[in-house]
Amino acid sequence: MDKRAENTLKGLAMLLVAGLIGLAFTKQQKPTIYIIGDSTTKNTLPMMGWGTAFADFVDTNRISVANHAMAGRSTRTFVKEGRWDKVDSLLKPGDYVLMVFGHNEGAKPGIPPPNPDANGRATGRGVLKGIGEDTVHLTWPDGKLEIVHTFGWYFRKFIREAKSKGATPMVLSMIPHDVFKDGKVPRADQNYGLWSKQVAEQEGVIFIDMNNIAADKYEKMGADSVAKIFAADKTHTNKMGAAVNAQSVVDGIRANPKNPLNQYLLNK
Repeated sequence: MDKRAENTLKGLAMLLVAGLIGLAFTKQQKPTIYIIGDSTTKNTLPMMGWGTAFADFVDTNRISVANHAMAGRSTRTFVKEGRWDKVDSLLKPGDYVLMVFGHNEGAKPGIPPPNPDANGRATGRGVLKGIGEDTVHLTWPDGKLEIVHTFGWYFRKFIREAKSKGATPMVLSMIPHDVFKDGKVPRADQNYGLWSKQVAEQEGVIFIDMNNIAADKYEKMGADSVAKIFAADKTHTNKMGAAVNAQSVVDGIRANPKNPLNQYLLNK
């Protein structure tokens, strides 16, 4: 083989290696959308949360979806059980975090009784109302101290720690219940939906008003049709309801041209 042919082969080999390295790097760097929340976001069949259906609306060849929501959790227990630490440990620059809570926060902050409730879950889920810096100090039977914060404080924790990893956090308001009053769906615009919006504005992150978007959609569908996408408890959706609510999240993303997730949405 002459020198020119040898150099050509070496050059082609180097280009091939560079291409493979570049492909591996690109694959490694594919961003991920992490979703955190409660059972309305992730649930066990035949019920399904919107976060499970959300992957059907994005180009998963370009971005991954990891649903880390867990049934029964509030912001407080999502932190206390180390679930947020797990998500935080996985975050890398370019990732996204969609966060939505509110269904399990309402009880007065306290320590659960010695025996679990009828559903076998701990009951110490409640947080303080609002977005302030108020705290309650609880001492558990084993002597361990727990400091309980406001709903907004936990969101600020998620937002700030996600930002510190180079990820983009987005706050969503909770899905409405299957409840109608005089043909209208009650909104969460005086409590958890409002506080979600306020903390998003406070921290300068995108807010997706899933509560109002979904409620408007339910009202157009009518009570009989909405009942078909919910379980009997009027809180948890079935597979069809999960798709309806995932579409509401997509609608909320599309409503804001500045939302970077627009580039990953499928044309459905």
